[in-house]
Amino acid sequence: MLVKLFEKIQSTCISGTSSPAASPDPLMLADNLNLHNLEKFHSHRYRERMAMSTTDIDAYCGYVNIHSKDADVVPLVSVDEVECSSQSIFNHMDVGRLPGHCDDTASCVLLANPMYAQIIKMAEKTSKLYSQRSVIDWIADWNEWIDDPAKLAGQFQTLKADHVSKRAQSEGDWKREKSAMESVEINAGAGDVPERIIVSFEPYDGFEQRTLEIAVAATVHDDEIQLRLRVLGFEALRKLIAKEFTATLTEKLSAEPFIGTIKPAA
Repeated sequence: MLVKLFEKIQSTCISGTSSPAASPDPLMLADNLNLHNLEKFHSHRYRERMAMSTTDIDAYCGYVNIHSKDADVVPLVSVDEVECSSQSIFNHMDVGRLPGHCDDTASCVLLANPMYAQIIKMAEKTSKLYSQRSVIDWIADWNEWIDDPAKLAGQFQTLKADHVSKRAQSEGDWKREKSAMESVEINAGAGDVPERIIVSFEPYDGFEQRTLEIAVAATVHDDEIQLRLRVLGFEALRKLIAKEFTATLTEKLSAEPFIGTIKPAA
């Protein structure tokens, strides 16, 4: 029984030697039977396969181009524009145009620059309220990328909430009415209440500098000023950055990338 099983394994190319495509005939094994790969006991691996990963687009493109040329293959390159990531599969087909194992790969997932990472977090939390102090500290921490940070910090520091009371009374022959209303007005002693924060940044290393606006809305809760920050045009900006990523890969890679994700089906 074991001898026949071993012969079956050899015939389906699990030994790793170059041979025609594996037999489509199913191989039935008992649930408690384990198969072990003996490759690690040999002097050499059965076939070359690597899994390269990086956050640097130039390093990724360089590796893909060199490895493709050395192996004399055209890699299958996919681009996920939403995540700004890419994957290349080198052995999706062998030299005989037969299906490969798809385990010789390279991948790149871009690492957002600090300011862009902050913008992404802010855009995902549109309902979050910030204290006056936290916004002032945020401007101080990221002043390098903010337009006129000193003026903005001064305006936020002098924000104050004024309580305005209004009283009315009316009298008639048959009734007398009194009413009182109280409202809160927010103003800045150093000028107008800021409505926009303008930031400029490179989303990823080597990418075009982008500029966007953050809208500021103020409210009062328990006598404390609360600020809501909303990134304007974020989705449109994200699409522009994704298109730039794809265009850069198309320019620098020797193979034409496909938009989307590609994984070998089971």
